[in-house]
Formats: sequence, structure tokens, C-alpha cells
Amino acid sequence: MPFALASARAWTRAFGIGCAAALAVLPCIAQANAAPQAGRSIDNELRLHAIAYRLGTANAARCTAPAMLTGMILHDVGAYDAGTRAAISQRRGLTYGFGVRKFVPGSPADHAGIRPDDEIVAVNGTDLRDFATDAIAARGSYDRVARFEDFLSAALRDGPATLRIRHGSDQRDVTMTGEAACGGEPVLVNSGELNAWSDGKYVAVTTRMLAMAGDDAELSFVVAHEMAHNALRHAERLGHFSPLLAEFGLGAGKVKQTEIEADKLAVEMMASAHYDLAAPERLLRHVGKFDFLDLATTHPAIGKRIEMANTMRHQIETTLAASTATQPATESDAPAGALALADAMTGGSGNPVSV
Repeated sequence: MPFALASARAWTRAFGIGCAAALAVLPCIAQANAAPQAGRSIDNELRLHAIAYRLGTANAARCTAPAMLTGMILHDVGAYDAGTRAAISQRRGLTYGFGVRKFVPGSPADHAGIRPDDEIVAVNGTDLRDFATDAIAARGSYDRVARFEDFLSAALRDGPATLRIRHGSDQRDVTMTGEAACGGEPVLVNSGELNAWSDGKYVAVTTRMLAMAGDDAELSFVVAHEMAHNALRHAERLGHFSPLLAEFGLGAGKVKQTEIEADKLAVEMMASAHYDLAAPERLLRHVGKFDFLDLATTHPAIGKRIEMANTMRHQIETTLAASTATQPATESDAPAGALALADAMTGGSGNPVSV
């Protein structure tokens, strides 16, 4: 669902309309930006992934089947149009495996010694030469990468995996662990639209939206809002509901309720990841300067969203203060209150209590 900055046209992208499958949001984005480096800031892409990684891993308990993240940002030959494939493969050292474009600092990939332009050619002895080759087409798509990420996540649920890494003419084996995470993986979309959306699996943020966020905490609210949609399985709940009709007020209440739930859970997710809880108000006030008449029926008013975010902030800070006062000191680097924050917010169930 859009962060509340989308037009009806962006709504159709959020639900994957026009793609081959329900999970095709990422391939659709990749087709519009076939070369991952073109028109993007590498630092901004890594910034987005680092924020999503921090949020996702801090909120793993919110998903019944969390994904296992490594912190690697991958690509393969199939991500590029046929006409550019050979040149990019030569430049980036890509063959049939999955190349590492970059990685989140402090992630399992970093700890395993993974470096840019490493290529994963086997997992636990399974050669990747024939892996999902049907997903490689004339037009660039990240479908094969998405399938591999699912494959690797499943392998890591069973414990550390052995990856065969090729870099130039050298090969080595590394032991890779995964870190459980909830909310979906991010995609940076090179677009001048002020927008963010999710499809149940991925979280897409445009370059303009990323640039508008004043700091990482503000951007974390955008990402957490879309992650909350995924964690709460809103795409499944709405099913084939038409957002276009919602723009005319038909069933808009259902959409608006999911937006309220996503805002509330987003603040909780930010708290779990220790982001500044004053950031949602700052971002929403900035957003409020833009006129989005087509969202009036599907999203709460900006003032209402600010009020809800601050109410959640107050509840969380009150709970945290009470937890800190009663929690005995520990040797952990984290404050005792912070260690108890997740249980305090979820009643010890691992599930959000406010939505």
C-alpha cells in the first residue's frame, strides 16, 4: 500500500497489476531500471537497505515465518537486458551465479568476509549453474534473484550454510548465517514520484521519497509503514479489492483502516529498532505541505496521522520508562529497559498489542 503519497496509478503498482504474478513487484521495478547502478546513488541504496535490515531484524518476532537475511544486495545476468548482459557480466565478473553488489555493514555477509563482486556459485554443495534459468529472459528482471533469495533463506532456516564464492579466478568456501527478520526486503526505485509502497513481500521506496526524508529516522517511518502492511498481511486481507474504486469512496474505509494499523505498528517497529519516535511527526508535517486530493478518501488526514503517531510514542515511552524502573541491571550493552521493550509493547506475545 502506498505510504499515503501515491496516485491511483501508483496504487496499481502497489498491487502488482500489470506484472506476471502477485510477487512480481520487484521484477517490474527492475525492468524499469534494468541496470542497478543507472540513475541511482549507491550510498542511498545502501542506506535504504541498512534501515530496512535494522527494522526487520529488530522485529523478527512479529512474523510467524520470518525471512533469514544475510545483508547481501545481489544481482545476476538475468537482471540486465540481453543487449547489455555481456558487457556488465565482464565488468562485474558475473557468470551463472549471483553477484554481490554491496552488503549491509555488520550483517552476516560482512562477518563472513563477503565483498563486492564476489559471486555465489553453489550453496551447500548445490551448483547454481542450472538454478531457475527459466527466469532469464530478453528483458532484464530480478525474478531469478528473488527466487534465489527465497532458496537461500530456506537453507539458512536449517542453520549456517556453506557458500562457494568465486572472485575472478579464485574460489573459496564461506560459512554464512542468517538473521531472522520481518517486514520484507527493500527496493530503491529511480523515480521522481513522491511514493513508497509494498506488495506483501517487498518494500519499494522512490529516490524522491528517500531524498525528502530529512534523516534516517524519518526514512525509517516510511519503511516501517510499508513493512507493517506486509507484516499485517494487508494485501491478503484486501484481496481483489479495487483501490481505484476506493478513490471514489467505494469501500475506502477498508483501505483507510489498514493505513491506520500500518501507522501504529510502524511506530512500534521503530521503537524496537531504537529510532527517534519524534521522526514520524517531522516527516508527516513535511508531507502535509504537498496536496494529495486523491488520497482524501483512502488515508487519514495528516493531522490525524500525527496525533496517532504521537499517541503511540507516548504509550511506548511510558511503558519503556516503567520497564526501565523495574528491570534489574544486566551486563548487556543495551539498557535494561531496551531489552524489555519488545515484551513490554507486545505483552510478551511477540505480537503487537495496539493493532
